[in-house]
Amino acid sequence: MSLQNNKSIEIVNDAKYVLGAVYPRLRVDFLKVAFIESGYRLLAALIIGFFVSNKLTQRLRDSMPNPESKMWVMTDTLNTTRKRYLLDIFDGDISHYDEAVTIPITTFTTMMNAFTMKYPLILYRLTLLPDAFTIRLDVPDDIEKFDCGVCFCEYTITRRIMCGAGPSTNVEDERHSFCRSCVKQQAKAATEEMPLAEGGIGLKCMAFECKNPILYSAVRNLIPKKVRRKIDERIMEENIGNSGLNLERCRECNFAIEMEESKEENKVFACPNCEKNWCRLCEREWDGDHFGISCAELDDKNKVDKKQRELERRLNEAVIRKCKCGLQFTKSDGCNKMTCRCGKTQCYLCRQEGINYTHFCQHVRNPGVQKCQNCDKTCTLWADANQLDQLTINKIRAENGEAVDPDLPGPSVPRVMYPDVQVQNLLLANGLLVVDRFKKIVFKMTPNFLWHKSVS
Repeated sequence: MSLQNNKSIEIVNDAKYVLGAVYPRLRVDFLKVAFIESGYRLLAALIIGFFVSNKLTQRLRDSMPNPESKMWVMTDTLNTTRKRYLLDIFDGDISHYDEAVTIPITTFTTMMNAFTMKYPLILYRLTLLPDAFTIRLDVPDDIEKFDCGVCFCEYTITRRIMCGAGPSTNVEDERHSFCRSCVKQQAKAATEEMPLAEGGIGLKCMAFECKNPILYSAVRNLIPKKVRRKIDERIMEENIGNSGLNLERCRECNFAIEMEESKEENKVFACPNCEKNWCRLCEREWDGDHFGISCAELDDKNKVDKKQRELERRLNEAVIRKCKCGLQFTKSDGCNKMTCRCGKTQCYLCRQEGINYTHFCQHVRNPGVQKCQNCDKTCTLWADANQLDQLTINKIRAENGEAVDPDLPGPSVPRVMYPDVQVQNLLLANGLLVVDRFKKIVFKMTPNFLWHKSVS
């Protein structure tokens, strides 16, 4: 048994020596950790060394199951070469090593020689040539190819990813083709503010006005693990939000729980994620001060007016909008058609859901006129929502008997000074005519994605 253990230790040491000799510009500490992280498989460690030695670390890291491993901080190459440990695994003698070492080396050299013969312009054994990242390989004419709808580059048909093929796809719908690199970038954008496909079944198609999804099940294995984890969490959150369940969320970490008991039966929200406790009635932290006494008694103890807490709640609701999926948001700038990352739309002024650009009045209004004379629509695409919020805040404060500062900004209208009434009427008539024609042209020619606004 001891002989077997000694032999295993010897093989491991030989494998580490081989890695250091094959890649003399890489740190020995990195090669040792890479060998361990790859499950003591010499072939896998040799492949890792090839990527890192040719400055392809990030591409390798994105596809590895351990992107957070400490070994990735040791990938900087050395300034000098370890000449004493050089080993030519292609033409040198490796017969003195055990089969557990020679077999992976032989497999690796055979693979790299085959790649060198197939791609002589970009690779020679363990080294990528200078033109590796710029040369364009000619694909034989008998191989089917396609043009990516985003980067417009040509790829073989085996690298094509198409939208559609989902339950909502009609047979006559046009399907669009994209390369894997562009789909990966779309997936990365979907981890932030880019809306997912309807129903959370995948990514949105990148073609203009296409409603077909890029099915997540078809591209999930192509997406880096770190990005995939975020998309999985987002899809789960949106599906839960759209399920119609009566969910309550932790005020600390936003963890959601379906509470079966009413607030009167169980007034404590115990978060299993961050382990914080909250009162479901007054939404304050359930701590030693609140334990054993009611919310009203706690108000008396802390000299907090219940009316003041209700006022603060109403003021918050006047400013903060909320999507059906549960996401709360405010708008920093842009137009008033809001598109949540779950794909649902909402008017930022009246808060009506499921709207499009026809929800807004598209007529030109005279200065000082708030109501349109041509339609009964009250919302405009570029109206200042902050002024509307301030009016609502002032109204709420007035209802609670608070003094409202008359100098606070209210709805403003553009002031235009004209020399006399005749000139005013002339300029107004010509101006309305020109602006009306301009807006008709703009709304006909401008794609919707140029007006897209995401929540902030």
